[in-house]
Amino acid sequence: MDTIDEETLKMIEEKRQKAIELLKRKREQQQQQQQEQQRANSVNNQPDDGKSTSKYFRTENEKRPMNNVSNSNSNQNAQPNSFTQLNDRNKSTKTNGIASSTSLPSKPPKRTIKMSVKLLNKSRFHVEFTYEEEIIKKFKHYETRQYDPIKKTWSFSLTEFSRFMTDMKELNGKNIMIVFEKSLSESLIKILIENQNMRKLKIDLSEKLDDDFLSKLYPYQRDGIIFGVQRNGKCLIADDMGLGKTIQSIGIAKWFRNDWPLIIICPSSLRYQWKEKLLEYFPDINESDIFIATKVKEIFPRVSITITSYDLIVRMKDRLTIETNRFYRMIIMDESHYIKSDDSQRTNVATQIAQSCNRIILLTGTPALSRPIELFPQVNLIAPELFPSKHTFGQRYCQAKQQTFFRNGRSMSVWNYKGADNLDELRIILENTIMIRRLKKDVLNELPTKKREMFLLSMDHLTEKELAVLNYHKGITKNSKQNNQRQMVAFEWFHKTAELKIQAVNEYLKELVNKTDDDTQIICFCHHSIMMNAIEDMLKKKISYIRINGTINAKNRQQACDTFQNEKKYKVALLSLTACATGLNLTSASIVIFTELYWTPGVLAQAEDRAHRIGQSKNVDVIYLVAKNTMDEMLWPMLSKKLETLNKAGLSRDTYDGTFNPLDMADENQSLLTEFFNYLDNENNLNDNPTIETSKQPAIESMLKKI
Repeated sequence: MDTIDEETLKMIEEKRQKAIELLKRKREQQQQQQQEQQRANSVNNQPDDGKSTSKYFRTENEKRPMNNVSNSNSNQNAQPNSFTQLNDRNKSTKTNGIASSTSLPSKPPKRTIKMSVKLLNKSRFHVEFTYEEEIIKKFKHYETRQYDPIKKTWSFSLTEFSRFMTDMKELNGKNIMIVFEKSLSESLIKILIENQNMRKLKIDLSEKLDDDFLSKLYPYQRDGIIFGVQRNGKCLIADDMGLGKTIQSIGIAKWFRNDWPLIIICPSSLRYQWKEKLLEYFPDINESDIFIATKVKEIFPRVSITITSYDLIVRMKDRLTIETNRFYRMIIMDESHYIKSDDSQRTNVATQIAQSCNRIILLTGTPALSRPIELFPQVNLIAPELFPSKHTFGQRYCQAKQQTFFRNGRSMSVWNYKGADNLDELRIILENTIMIRRLKKDVLNELPTKKREMFLLSMDHLTEKELAVLNYHKGITKNSKQNNQRQMVAFEWFHKTAELKIQAVNEYLKELVNKTDDDTQIICFCHHSIMMNAIEDMLKKKISYIRINGTINAKNRQQACDTFQNEKKYKVALLSLTACATGLNLTSASIVIFTELYWTPGVLAQAEDRAHRIGQSKNVDVIYLVAKNTMDEMLWPMLSKKLETLNKAGLSRDTYDGTFNPLDMADENQSLLTEFFNYLDNENNLNDNPTIETSKQPAIESMLKKI
């Protein structure tokens, strides 16, 4: 081993001594800082005996710079004065372990308790929180307390909610800080209790409704009228489509006839149907007592009943003066989901008319077609006190998220309410306040069943170029990060899907029509005009049919429906999906065909029930025609996801679970897309497959055996 010379050893020793000295100085500085801090505390803690020093004076040690080590040594020999003696005395006291008699104990930090309060059912609420003994002691004094050891939650009657909030405020002022992650307002609880008492009121319908009208009602329809009367004529009747919401609203209108004139707002196609129903159920009403608005320039006469449409009131909004609106004291809005957006002119004008009405009745089979936020304008119209604001509603039930974007170089923030949350609680609130909703399976056990099927069309007729176009649109829609590009390409893909499915759809319909018996009628829904025109060209050759789209006026539309209902020779009703999904009664048909999918599940469900409703005597087969590599692959999982959301809120009874899904039998490299127009639906999971049971593809022959 090499030896170290003397010079090197000397250098190492010098560095070692310097390091020791530096460490010593650092320790002396730390001790000095601690001593000065102790002296300052001692001065502040001295009792007021007339000799205490002012807080504006310092001792000599306090005046000395902390980083001056040499001064520290020289001051050790300084003569003591009154200040140094005082500090030395306090130092001595602390050294002996005796605390100053006037020292104040520091307060312990508050314990943070996270708490969540939700509705459990119509009469109880439950509380979730991190364990805290003080809170549990309070809960043990509640008479209605119940503890769930599995979920570790407490629940109480709504009648004890006010006491609960008072106790939490009291505890919050002590050593506990309660943070409510989710809570309920006392005003909402009060409304729920009041509505429970309201539902107990006994109503005898025979007091104001004639026996002939009452004899035409189902028991559940009587209950619906009683509900509307108990609610003082302000309610949302959200029964399943085909259960007779019209006759229930007429019954409520009969009861509150003293509050007429009555205005009815409905889709354009339903105006004449409403007139027929009113004349049927009001024997003392003449046609001259009913005015149907058909033109913008018409002036509403002062008659008992006015029937208009949502589109018409928007076009004549400037002529709907305050005086005109005040004339009406009762309003019925049929298909009230038309006012699903509080930013639309349609909603604003309808709300303006309704504000002067004492009685407001909303009718819809699908209160929210896609998202819970679509309910807010309807709820706010009937009971504005239920939810203070759209933002309050959106935060609790729509997963409100604030989004920031740039426009013209400036940052802007908006709230997105397109999500869904706390849907069980929302359903409880609505069903126990303003809404009554019954399903066909619950009230009409004798109604024939409805069965859904998906049929995979053969697309063998496509050329390589056409397949390449479909795959191009599919790839851009799935992978593009530019919203505008994805939107444009998706629309093109949607239209191209209709165009390329035409041949396969016509072949399927030909075979179906030829194999059905003479008494079987078919409803065929289309979305694109190119699809509808192509099917009509095929039907013209030898099949009798009716066609209804958006260009047919309400009067001719009703005549076409009556013809289809009464004359079996008309085999097919060719209908526009968006123009005919509501209002039509076509119970003579027992097969419903969808040649195209649509991105709003509520529209599809409404269209299905043009045949599956009161008056139907046969089982109804609903068949969706789909194809691989088309927009169908994107739409189907999105529809399933939206319906699942609405089912949780009690706003839909439909589900596609169990429906045969031939698209699910594709190869592993072909995934079903769940995003459809991110700017509309805010859905980001592109590979979220819906839960659909698979089975063998249904043959047309097996389906026909059941007709």
